[in-house]
Amino acid sequence: KTKRFNKEYIDKLHGGKNDNLIKLSSTIEELSSKYPTFEEIKLKFGSSQDITDSLQTLISNGEVIELTSLNEIIYLHKNYLEEKKIELLEYLEEFHNRNPLVIGENTSTIRNKIFSKKLKNKNYLEILSLWEKNKVIKVNSNLVSVFDFYIKLSKSQEKTKEIIVNTYKNSSYKPPKYTDLTKLTSNPKELKMVFDMMVLLGELKFIEKDMFLLKDDYENLINVVKKLGENKKEIKLPDVKSKIETSRKYLVAYLEHLDKVGITKRTENGRVLV
Repeated sequence: KTKRFNKEYIDKLHGGKNDNLIKLSSTIEELSSKYPTFEEIKLKFGSSQDITDSLQTLISNGEVIELTSLNEIIYLHKNYLEEKKIELLEYLEEFHNRNPLVIGENTSTIRNKIFSKKLKNKNYLEILSLWEKNKVIKVNSNLVSVFDFYIKLSKSQEKTKEIIVNTYKNSSYKPPKYTDLTKLTSNPKELKMVFDMMVLLGELKFIEKDMFLLKDDYENLINVVKKLGENKKEIKLPDVKSKIETSRKYLVAYLEHLDKVGITKRTENGRVLV
């Protein structure tokens, strides 16, 4: 009977928590889907008692996670995040099964599928960063995948990739159009899947509509232009043409692309490095 009124004993039965901690934890869990601030939690808690110390205790023991990327801190219960993590992993597993040659799903799509619109983007990215740190997911160029996912090509897909690579290598700085590639394979669906994969992985670099370069050729182009532009020297089209074997049509496209991506900028008579 004495133990029934012993606060220390009751706390032990509750895992070392007192009633206020249990109530606060429950309140935050209930509010988590609304991404509550301190004031919103305090209002819902409904007590004149200061909850600051209790909240810090819950944060310290990992029961509550604080998102600090914005001016107002958001507090989420670990159970809510665990539910969202499971939901995300189920979604990604299904996505990978449907798209075996795609690195991952777009971060914006995942945000709309898994979380409500009320979650601010910076807080959302903070959650992704937390899961990435814990090796739950990988984030690559705004694409999210399951942590241990990797692209594995079938023999047929490997052959298709080989056709694409060899065609671009043979064409060098006069790259083929996509329609040229379609004439080299009998499986247009597979061609598109492999081609898109190579673009997403950066193995093919986009220049302009229907114009791509192999990564090595693209990097060589940049190195040539940077070398020509050393010491603030003006880069002129004939100078680039003397180093890159191609027609004027392609060179103009390449140089305009380098302007767009911020490597060069136009001058009255040519270009200079940015």
